[in-house]
Amino acid sequence: MNPFKLLSPSYLFELQPGSEFKFMVILIVFFLILAIGSFYLDAWIKKQPHRNAIKKLLPHFPNRLRILGIIGFVLLFFRYENIPYFAMRILLVLLLLGIISYIGYSLYKFKKHLPELLETRKKKKTHHKYLPKSKKKKKKKR
Repeated sequence: MNPFKLLSPSYLFELQPGSEFKFMVILIVFFLILAIGSFYLDAWIKKQPHRNAIKKLLPHFPNRLRILGIIGFVLLFFRYENIPYFAMRILLVLLLLGIISYIGYSLYKFKKHLPELLETRKKKKTHHKYLPKSKKKKKKKR
């Protein structure tokens, strides 16, 4: 296949691209790994000691991966059934680029900003340790 053919608008925006699709199995495996991996990622986050910081830094990350995997399965179904407008190649290409960019951005935030967030929380915790405490209220006798 010619790689420049992928950049051709007539190839990407073809309304009914046909039932022959060579990458169907590869994409099924990719979206399945994405959906099942989101459950493992959710369990991994729950086991981490800094899970609150991770959840603050990457809110709803496993749920979004699950949704992207389901959208991928829906687009593959449309492509398999050759439904007009929904089976266009551009939709799959945009979804794959979106998944790759979202995972890349999340990994960047995890590697770059998580240590800074943990350090800030540690400083804040030690700072609050030495602040004056409020007075305890006395219980009234009856």
